[in-house]
Amino acid sequence: YVSVGKVGTGFSDWDLDYLTTELRKNVDHFEGDNYYFLPRMVLTVRSDLISTDAKGNLGLRFPRCVSIRHDKFASDADTLTSLQEMA
Repeated sequence: YVSVGKVGTGFSDWDLDYLTTELRKNVDHFEGDNYYFLPRMVLTVRSDLISTDAKGNLGLRFPRCVSIRHDKFASDADTLTSLQEMA
Protein backbone atom coordinates (compact mmCIF):
# COMPACT_ATOMS: atom_id res chain seq x y z
CA TYR A 1 0.00 0.00 0.00
CA VAL A 2 1.23 3.46 -0.94
CA SER A 3 -0.01 6.83 0.30
CA VAL A 4 -1.33 9.10 -2.43
CA GLY A 5 -2.67 11.83 -0.17
CA LYS A 6 -4.70 12.73 2.86
CA VAL A 7 -8.48 13.12 3.02
CA GLY A 8 -9.99 15.59 5.45
CA THR A 9 -13.35 16.51 3.93
CA GLY A 10 -16.56 14.80 2.89
CA PHE A 11 -17.20 13.10 6.22
CA SER A 12 -20.53 13.28 8.06
CA ASP A 13 -20.60 13.39 11.86
CA TRP A 14 -21.62 9.72 11.85
CA ASP A 15 -18.67 8.87 9.55
CA LEU A 16 -16.22 10.60 11.90
CA ASP A 17 -17.59 8.79 14.97
CA TYR A 18 -17.51 5.46 13.16
CA LEU A 19 -14.01 5.94 11.75
CA THR A 20 -12.66 7.09 15.13
CA THR A 21 -14.02 3.96 16.82
CA GLU A 22 -12.92 1.54 14.11
CA LEU A 23 -9.52 3.04 13.36
CA ARG A 24 -8.52 2.96 17.04
CA LYS A 25 -8.61 -0.83 16.69
CA ASN A 26 -6.27 -0.73 13.68
CA VAL A 27 -3.39 1.56 14.70
CA ASP A 28 -0.12 0.09 13.44
CA HIS A 29 2.17 2.81 14.79
CA PHE A 30 2.46 6.56 15.16
CA GLU A 31 5.17 9.14 14.65
CA GLY A 32 4.59 12.49 16.31
CA ASP A 33 1.05 13.57 15.40
CA ASN A 34 0.73 11.07 12.52
CA TYR A 35 -1.06 7.76 13.01
CA TYR A 36 -0.54 4.87 10.61
CA PHE A 37 -3.28 2.26 10.30
CA LEU A 38 -3.39 -1.33 9.15
CA PRO A 39 -5.21 -1.65 5.82
CA ARG A 40 -8.60 -2.83 7.01
CA MET A 41 -11.06 -0.26 5.63
CA VAL A 42 -11.91 1.02 2.16
CA LEU A 43 -13.14 4.52 1.37
CA THR A 44 -14.37 5.87 -1.93
CA VAL A 45 -12.41 9.07 -2.56
CA ARG A 46 -12.89 11.60 -5.35
CA SER A 47 -10.46 14.31 -6.30
CA ASP A 48 -10.29 17.17 -8.78
CA LEU A 49 -7.01 15.98 -10.27
CA ILE A 50 -4.44 13.21 -10.04
CA SER A 51 -0.97 14.73 -10.21
CA THR A 52 2.54 13.33 -10.60
CA ASP A 53 5.60 14.94 -9.02
CA ALA A 54 9.14 15.05 -10.44
CA LYS A 55 9.92 11.65 -8.87
CA GLY A 56 6.86 10.02 -10.46
CA ASN A 57 4.84 9.83 -7.23
CA LEU A 58 1.07 10.14 -7.63
CA GLY A 59 -1.01 12.52 -5.53
CA LEU A 60 -4.65 13.53 -5.28
CA ARG A 61 -5.57 17.21 -5.57
CA PHE A 62 -8.51 18.29 -3.37
CA PRO A 63 -9.50 14.76 -2.27
CA ARG A 64 -12.79 14.18 -0.45
CA CYS A 65 -14.45 11.12 1.00
CA VAL A 66 -17.58 10.00 -0.85
CA SER A 67 -18.40 6.87 1.14
CA ILE A 68 -17.15 4.21 3.51
CA ARG A 69 -17.21 0.89 1.66
CA HIS A 70 -18.42 -1.76 4.09
CA ASP A 71 -18.82 -4.15 1.14
CA LYS A 72 -15.13 -4.20 0.14
CA PHE A 73 -11.92 -5.51 1.63
CA ALA A 74 -8.61 -3.62 1.42
CA SER A 75 -7.43 -6.19 -1.13
CA ASP A 76 -10.25 -4.98 -3.42
CA ALA A 77 -9.03 -1.37 -3.43
CA ASP A 78 -7.68 0.26 -6.60
CA THR A 79 -4.04 -0.22 -7.49
CA LEU A 80 -1.47 2.39 -8.51
CA THR A 81 -1.80 1.12 -12.07
CA SER A 82 -5.54 1.82 -12.16
CA LEU A 83 -4.93 5.23 -10.57
CA GLN A 84 -2.33 6.05 -13.23
CA GLU A 85 -4.85 5.10 -15.92
CA MET A 86 -7.33 7.61 -14.41
CA ALA A 87 -4.77 10.43 -14.51
